[in-house]
This record gives sequence, C-alpha cells and structure tokens, in this order.
Amino acid sequence: MNLNLYYHGVLYGNLPLKKKDSTYLRKLKIPSAMDTPEWKEQEDYKKLCFARFCWTRRDQLTPKGLMTWAKRFEEMHNEPLRVYARRKIDEQNLQKKPGSKTREKV
Repeated sequence: MNLNLYYHGVLYGNLPLKKKDSTYLRKLKIPSAMDTPEWKEQEDYKKLCFARFCWTRRDQLTPKGLMTWAKRFEEMHNEPLRVYARRKIDEQNLQKKPGSKTREKV
C-alpha cells in the first residue's frame, strides 16, 4: 500500500491507525502520524471548535439526552469546559497589548 494512501485513509477514517509499536509500522518504517506537529495542531484546533460548539449549548442536553454539552466536553477531553474556556481567554489576553484594559469574563 502506498504510504500517502495509508495516511490519507487514517486521517479520513477509512483505515484504522496501527498501534505505535506494531510490527506493520516497523516493517514499513513509518513514523506514527500522531507524533507530527501538524497532527497535534489539528487536534488542538478540533478541540477549540468543539469547545465553541459546546459553549453556546453548555446547559442543553445532547441528542441522546443523557448529559449536557458541558459534561460531554469534559468526558471527551478530560477537562471541564469552563476551565478550558478560562485558559483560552487568558492565553488571548496575554497575546493582547499590555495597555489594553479589556478582559473577557467567563
């Protein structure tokens, strides 16, 4: 199987990602896709997008009706939605100019 097709299949969910220490990957000498900076950056962006989605619906129930969206975020990412939002807002405030007096609240 062509290496690019393998990664394409993994990224788009058509193929399962082989375990990091699998003999299959050692034979092909393929680095784990999850070790690349692009993968981490993409995962961080997906987490941010999901947090934005959950924030507007944080007190509503998920479609199955078993939990709220805030609880679902915490279950998926092992971090409460409010804590994640506070951390992201603080990161943004650090990037702003020091003279800026506006601060967003959560």
